[in-house]
Amino acid sequence: MHYLPQDPDHEHPRGDVRGGSPRVRVMVAAVVVLGVSALPAQIDARLLGQPVWGVLAGIGLGLLVARAWLGVPWRYLVMRWALFLPWVTLMALAVPLSRGSAGWPVFVGMVLKAWLGFTTLLLLVRSSSSDDLLRGLESLGVPQLLVATIATMERYVALFRSEFQRLRRAQAARTFGQSRWQQFTTSAGLLGLVLARSYDRAERVHAAMLARGYRGTMPHWERRPAAEKANTAQASQSTR
Repeated sequence: MHYLPQDPDHEHPRGDVRGGSPRVRVMVAAVVVLGVSALPAQIDARLLGQPVWGVLAGIGLGLLVARAWLGVPWRYLVMRWALFLPWVTLMALAVPLSRGSAGWPVFVGMVLKAWLGFTTLLLLVRSSSSDDLLRGLESLGVPQLLVATIATMERYVALFRSEFQRLRRAQAARTFGQSRWQQFTTSAGLLGLVLARSYDRAERVHAAMLARGYRGTMPHWERRPAAEKANTAQASQSTR
């Protein structure tokens, strides 16, 4: 089942990994995330020698091996950690600020578990295309309506981004010379405009999908290897 066109910029260096079962990759990532979530909320030095540290060390080592096997660049991970960890740290700081020194073990546990779970999802996303992830979710019994909603949302994000960029260029062409604060307030107003226009556009897109036979499920067709496509093209040319 094919949901989305493949992005040529999202090619993975190890084709044998990308050719693996999407269901297995999604299952492994789900098990790791659930395992990390099941760890104790408080993680501190008093737990040294306890199984929890062995589990954490095993998960961390497994992620390192997976990163090397999948060929995920460190730059890809570090850039996303830099965006993710500050927000998690700020949210986790609420615990020690409210509980005092007794909240620091909870703070460490929240940040560490969030970091491990986020890294697991990064490796999954980097090693799998959107199509693979959606097919993996479907094979695991995720409701078809949810899978179709995710697929449609993934496609519509690109439309939302292009709409905002188009309005941003039009605004920049008409309001050059503004201060940074004026640019910020104008961009904030553009967001509301984009949301309103996106809602109208979503209705048009849905009407177009219904006109093309959409009934709540994405169309089915199997992907063919490039060699098979080339042979088919050659056969069609030879019959002319």
